Amino acid sequence: MAEKLSHSGINDVASLIAAIVDENEARFIGIRRRIHEYPEIAFEEVRTAALVAEIWQASGSSTRPVSVALASSGTSAARGPVPPC
Repeated sequence: MAEKLSHSGINDVASLIAAIVDENEARFIGIRRRIHEYPEIAFEEVRTAALVAEIWQASGSSTRPVSVALASSGTSAARGPVPPC
């Protein structure tokens, strides 16, 4: 049975997230600026999808482009080998 997360556990998670945000604030701001430098039409975010793929690949994830009925752009990421379509 799953144990309930104690209030101190929630605080630990919140502190961990806050530390990650603090350590990466400049990076997050840079990513936001890159996204907003070239606004894209909804469901046609080619540059944004490429940026997401670049960030995921830099972290060691594999990526592949995704196209669905509504959108012509997108990115799927996975740790390890890319799963088959």
